[in-house]
Amino acid sequence: AGITGVKTLLAPGGVFLVEAYYLGDLIKQNLFDTIYHEHLSYFTVSTVSRLFQRLGMELFDVERTDTHGGSLRLYVQKASGPHQINRAAITRFTSEESRDRLADPKTYAAFAASIERNRKLLTDLLNRLKGAGKRIVGYGAPAKSTPLLHSLGIGKETLDYIVDDSPLKQGRFTPGTRIPVVASSELARQQPDYVLILAWNFAQPIMEKLAGFRKTGGRFILPVPEPTLI
Repeated sequence: AGITGVKTLLAPGGVFLVEAYYLGDLIKQNLFDTIYHEHLSYFTVSTVSRLFQRLGMELFDVERTDTHGGSLRLYVQKASGPHQINRAAITRFTSEESRDRLADPKTYAAFAASIERNRKLLTDLLNRLKGAGKRIVGYGAPAKSTPLLHSLGIGKETLDYIVDDSPLKQGRFTPGTRIPVVASSELARQQPDYVLILAWNFAQPIMEKLAGFRKTGGRFILPVPEPTLI
């Protein structure tokens, strides 16, 4: 219904430009925490092409962006529209998708095994650090932190608190796990030993912002694509 509405509204020579999660990157980079209730569909160029063709439209160009770990920027027009089709770009994606067997159920069984491996590695690391008396906090309380915390069984017994820069989230708690969400000023008052970066797509600017924490011996933990100490 949504695409049919786009077709109805689009001018004869118009362009529908949209970004969507790229299933190829989600699988390759083990981005399982991006899977939650707001994200009902995960696309490949192959599936997008078929979807638009079925509804009288056509994909004429595609780009990959770094948004959320990897997204598709899709350029679409009405069927037989005036914009030249970039077949080289489209074929490059569809060939890679075929090579990576994104239509094979075995790929998703392997993805499930990868998630379980990630869960064990990260929980073992956090448990080892807590057992050594280290203080660990989280940074960032985006929506994807909720499936990450729940799927890995991480609660307030592991993370003392989670820092988030949004005043709308400060003074509240993470859903279900009930970890306090606080302002970054709490880092100076109760300086931890480790920061688990839950907003991993902003890891670089977060680490730059916390350069002082790092200089005093603090370390960062990245949860995906596999647990990494920095």
